[in-house]
Amino acid sequence: MNDYGPLFEHESYSVSVREGLSVGSTVLSVRATDQDTDKNGDIFYSILNQHDIDDTFRIDPNSGVITTKLALDREKRDEYKLIVQATDLAPSQVDRRSATASVRVEILDDNDNW
Repeated sequence: MNDYGPLFEHESYSVSVREGLSVGSTVLSVRATDQDTDKNGDIFYSILNQHDIDDTFRIDPNSGVITTKLALDREKRDEYKLIVQATDLAPSQVDRRSATASVRVEILDDNDNW
């Protein structure tokens, strides 16, 4: 039985990163747990609002590590708000449970306008 759903360690996360951060760099790691056993307790992570954030970030579906997919530019955008989802892997999609958390990424300025 899939008695429990995933639960994030925090309802919201916040991090500040410099705009010069290399593509592929780790921004933040989110973590959810599920009290069920076997597949019912395994978790898959995803970003729900990928189109709202211009495909700038990716999340590792197994670990919850969020990394950059594109270069960050504070002059174009100084903040991103991601909605991340943790879904358990119950064998039947009908039985799967999920939870969401918000992630705020503030982009800090590098003095690149000379």
